[in-house]
Amino acid sequence: QSLEIQCKTLQGEQIRRASVRRVTEGT
Repeated sequence: QSLEIQCKTLQGEQIRRASVRRVTEGT
């Protein structure tokens, strides 16, 4: 269960980073 939560958090962070990158680029 812990591993699953960790995976979810990692994926969420990746998506968040992509969103931030988009905003930073101003696309």
